[in-house]
Amino acid sequence: MKKALLVNISDIGDIVSSSILADSLIEQSYEVSFLIPKFVHALWETHPHLKLVTEKDVKNESFDLIVDLTSDKKSRQLVRSIKAKTKLGRIKDTWQRLRHWVTYTNMVPKKFDGHIVRDYYPLLHFLNDHQERIPQLSGKASWPELFGFNSDTRAVAIHFGAHNPKRVIPEYLLTHVIQALHERGFKIILIGTEDEIAQEIIQKNQNIPIYKKLSLADVKSVLLASKLFVGADSGILHIASALGVPAVGVYGPNVPRRSGPLHPNITIFEQNLDCRPCNQNLECPIGVKCMMTLDKDQFLAQILKKLNVQ
Repeated sequence: MKKALLVNISDIGDIVSSSILADSLIEQSYEVSFLIPKFVHALWETHPHLKLVTEKDVKNESFDLIVDLTSDKKSRQLVRSIKAKTKLGRIKDTWQRLRHWVTYTNMVPKKFDGHIVRDYYPLLHFLNDHQERIPQLSGKASWPELFGFNSDTRAVAIHFGAHNPKRVIPEYLLTHVIQALHERGFKIILIGTEDEIAQEIIQKNQNIPIYKKLSLADVKSVLLASKLFVGADSGILHIASALGVPAVGVYGPNVPRRSGPLHPNITIFEQNLDCRPCNQNLECPIGVKCMMTLDKDQFLAQILKKLNVQ
């Protein structure tokens, strides 16, 4: 059996998006190893045909194919240290093609149609796969023991953070939704790593939301067991999408045509402003209007519609 190594040392959203290559190669009868950050292994730990590895695991191995899904300075250095018959990388322009011919035996364009999932399609095409693919994850819907919930618990999971502060769901939207869902008998679970922010949300909402520190494996279980996920433009939203979980994603500085999940279970809540998308590394001259002026009643209406409740 042919052996393939996929290398992706990016963030969660990109890793989930790039996993379409693993699905394709497995279908083509490759034995596939996936070199990704250790903490992300939990997303695929139950996958029957995908071997999760670290840099140390593959140091002395040899592969038929290596696909550098990240294709940056760090990943190229890693790819150069591993033996393979074919090394496939992604490049932005002709200059990079000339510069990196020593690292890769073959190169494809890094950008395709401007979407983070479809940006990987040139790699699929090189591998003779022309299917329309979207990321898929599997798992079992069960509440982690630390919650003490049963299978009949109706809960909505809310991711209160984001990689960039400009993407964070505003507090006034969260409060409006938390109160309304609590009145309708739903449990509210906060997902995130910023303890102080979580405690502020809990205090400002009469201790209604539930917050516990979760591993990524527990986050996956919570998403699968929840009736709905609500989150900003972040890696957790892409995990929910790949799991097929019904979700409402809130978009501000970014636009869904670039980074929105492709699964039909995802509803995007946004408002059209001429300044979107923007450079999120710069200070916003209008106070992140794209997020801070979202209509709370329309937001709640989208969520209730998704839950099929009044």
